[in-house]
Amino acid sequence: MEPSKEAIDKVEASTAPKQGSYAEQLRQESLSMEKKNKLKSIKSLPKRVEYSPPSETNDNKTEEISSFGEDPFDTEKLASAWQQLIELRTKNGGRDSEILLLKQKWELKGTSIILTLTNAFQLDILNRFHTDIVGYLRKELNNRHLELKSEVSEIVREDMLYTNREKFEYLMKLNPQLRTLKDRLELDPDF
Repeated sequence: MEPSKEAIDKVEASTAPKQGSYAEQLRQESLSMEKKNKLKSIKSLPKRVEYSPPSETNDNKTEEISSFGEDPFDTEKLASAWQQLIELRTKNGGRDSEILLLKQKWELKGTSIILTLTNAFQLDILNRFHTDIVGYLRKELNNRHLELKSEVSEIVREDMLYTNREKFEYLMKLNPQLRTLKDRLELDPDF
């Protein structure tokens, strides 16, 4: 016995998504997303694309640099501006690695600041915000000729002193009178 057409229609109506149902809403959303994500035809693209050469941006940088003066500055002014930069970076949520890098030893030679780094990793960090540092210092010191250079100097590590004898011999190099004290008191550094 086959089900009647009325029974089939009744079952289909009960299982079909209702107009306001969640399944129907999902189906409508996916259809609208498909319409949004369709690619436009090539004909709809503009025929001519305007290209601005990089020299225009370089001209803007030149204008920006030339807006700074040539005020002389010394180590004290630079140290003050450098400290303000550290405080500004700290206040604005700068990364710890950047702040530690700014606290490295630096030296002023003419209008060049030479920042001494301990490894190549610090050089990568410096390259990320080099332009920010130079821009800020040029603005604060009002000198367009200011440059920031970096040099990586490897830390020379001496042998670690482990035994008492090694420690005592190292101290005797610093203060030779320890040998006479050791002999007078008949001390054994290995004990």
